[in-house]
Amino acid sequence: MSDAADDPFGEARLLASAQRSDGLDDFGPEPFLEPLRVLLDSLRSAPLNDLGTFILRGTLLRSLIQRLRTQHWCTAHPEILDEPIQPPIVVVGMMRSGTTL
Repeated sequence: MSDAADDPFGEARLLASAQRSDGLDDFGPEPFLEPLRVLLDSLRSAPLNDLGTFILRGTLLRSLIQRLRTQHWCTAHPEILDEPIQPPIVVVGMMRSGTTL
């Protein structure tokens, strides 16, 4: 694992950046860390150009921020976890083919 200042996929730097975004610090249960590390190692070894690195780092950061916000809401409003979840509707189709409509 690398957390060098020039490593855009450094775990500690990504987590700290996400925490600074909203001032939240609780990511919740930590089983997500090992898969995150595998993903970061994979991205670190991928032949990405600067734009690809920028986009993927931003995507990871947004996902981590969303995790912080979700954990915050679940902690502040534990009744959320008691809400029934209905089976989802799954739409499958080729991209740009109008399946969303």
